[in-house]
Amino acid sequence: MKKYYAVQFWSGRNTTTGTPNEKTGYKSIACDLLSFSSKEARDSYVDKGKITCDMRGNCREAVTKKQARSLCLGMSVSAFNEHLELMLNADEF
Repeated sequence: MKKYYAVQFWSGRNTTTGTPNEKTGYKSIACDLLSFSSKEARDSYVDKGKITCDMRGNCREAVTKKQARSLCLGMSVSAFNEHLELMLNADEF
């Protein structure tokens, strides 16, 4: 089943969180990553976030899996893939 992803930034696109990746030293961007089973549900979630977007960039964006990975560089590839597997379906947002 194809998944669609969205992120909601906590404090703009440049705020990092967590401990650095042991191999690369990169940190993850502070955001919530959500998965959806349909493009329509994901787009509806993102559109609702445009109402609450503020000057610091705390807003929602639709992302691909590759873009989501680039936001989660503090995780190893295996940890990121496991995170995607364990993520709850967010269609009810």
